[in-house]
Amino acid sequence: MVRLVKTTLTTGFLIVTSVGTSYGSGWEVNNIWWDVIPNFRGSGQTICLAEQFNNEPFAAATFDVYPVHGRPGRRGTATQRDMKPRRQYRIFGWLDGTKPEPRCILTSWRTKAKRVTAPPPVPSWRQFW
Repeated sequence: MVRLVKTTLTTGFLIVTSVGTSYGSGWEVNNIWWDVIPNFRGSGQTICLAEQFNNEPFAAATFDVYPVHGRPGRRGTATQRDMKPRRQYRIFGWLDGTKPEPRCILTSWRTKAKRVTAPPPVPSWRQFW
């Protein structure tokens, strides 16, 4: 019986340590996750990718993006309309190597009739797949 318990524990430990959980980076507010991903799927582009995990669709989500093409040193906004739950959306894109470092921050979202200004973002715990 002791041998069975030792074997089971050893096997379980080996499985748990060999299968690492890959938690994604990024930020999250109100179950809306986003991140700036360099060289997205080998495309040569850095993109701001977002996904919302609420049960209802959002009418719009607005992001502050920096830098904006053709406007050095200036910020801009990018709005994703009709944001359905559990779908990934490309919010904005930059060429890889863009300087200064690209940034994307959720500033507000709107459900049917209610517009909400986003509080400060927190690091995300969601898995990125």
